Amino acid sequence: MAGINLPRFSLSPKSGSKSRIEMLFNSLSPSVKPILYPLEICNRQDRLFLFPKPATPSQKLLSTGVSPIACAKLPSNFKTQRHFVLVHGACHGAWCWYKVSAQLKSAGHNVTALDMAASGVHPKQVHELHSFEDYFEPLMEFMESLPPEERVVLVGHSMSGICISVAMERFPEKISAAVFAAAVMPGPDLSFKAIAEKVLFALPPLPFKEIASQYYVLA
Repeated sequence: MAGINLPRFSLSPKSGSKSRIEMLFNSLSPSVKPILYPLEICNRQDRLFLFPKPATPSQKLLSTGVSPIACAKLPSNFKTQRHFVLVHGACHGAWCWYKVSAQLKSAGHNVTALDMAASGVHPKQVHELHSFEDYFEPLMEFMESLPPEERVVLVGHSMSGICISVAMERFPEKISAAVFAAAVMPGPDLSFKAIAEKVLFALPPLPFKEIASQYYVLA
């Protein structure tokens, strides 16, 4: 990579990742583009770097062995960090996100992993829950507590797809994106009741009491 100048830019805070990559790559000489592709983008403090692949995370962060081919100065109000809100599935707790949470935090993001009611270390007991709304109340309370200008990335696993779907309806202005990780995704034509019935229909034949107990867990 010796001899390639590092172009520098002044980027808008609203520039997306794709547009930033395109701006950096398109600024390079046509003669060197073919030998540099594919590329990786890396945020570090107040600058954006473009590296040729492959580059290990340690190489990117320490700039040892692999040199950036382009660099952009980010404005002070450019938000490269995100706030991820992780919502667990049935029979789990916030603890199940420990690996994902650690990786996101190591990448510089803010992470909140919530326990739904009567799950994990949440103080409520199962017999205190009388509706699904009681179950996902901790998520609603958290969304209400967010500052008006903050937007989060909601991540829901399995049954919590129902939880984050409700949050998306109630707080659309506070959510930048929602991720359904192998999660239930209800909609106008697919209610929770319909989903529960489909799940029960897919189960092997069981005595009525066992079916009822499984339905209670789902509902």
